[in-house]
Amino acid sequence: MDVDKEIVDVHEVPVQGIGIKRKHTMVEINKTTAIIQARMLSRRCPGKVMREVVGKPLIGHMLDRLRQSKHISDCVVATSVDSSNNPLCDYLEKNNFKVFRGSEDHVLERFYRAAKKFGGRPWSG
Repeated sequence: MDVDKEIVDVHEVPVQGIGIKRKHTMVEINKTTAIIQARMLSRRCPGKVMREVVGKPLIGHMLDRLRQSKHISDCVVATSVDSSNNPLCDYLEKNNFKVFRGSEDHVLERFYRAAKKFGGRPWSG
C-alpha cells in the first residue's frame, strides 16, 4: 500500500447572525492507495481473477470490498503487458478501476511504477 498526506486548509468564515468566525485550522488527511497484483497466467489456477462467482469476476468482488474501506482512498490493479491480461484490463477499465500494465517478469518494478504513476510514494510504516 501507499500512503500520501494532503493538507486541507480551512479558512475563516463568518457565521451568519451571530458574528462568530471559525478559526483558521490545518487538517492532515492520509490518502492510502491499495495496489493489487493480478494476472491471468497463474500457474496453479490460470484465469482465476476473472472466474465468475455470483455473477461477477473474483477481482470485481475484491475491488468492490476495497472501495468500501474507510482506510483506502484509491485502488490500482497492477498487471503485466502480456496480451493474456487484455480481458482483465477490459473488465477493469469498463468498471472504472485504475489499471497499470508493466513487466511480466519484474513484479517489484511493476508495483513501484504503478505507485509512481498514480501519484504515490512508498509507505514507511
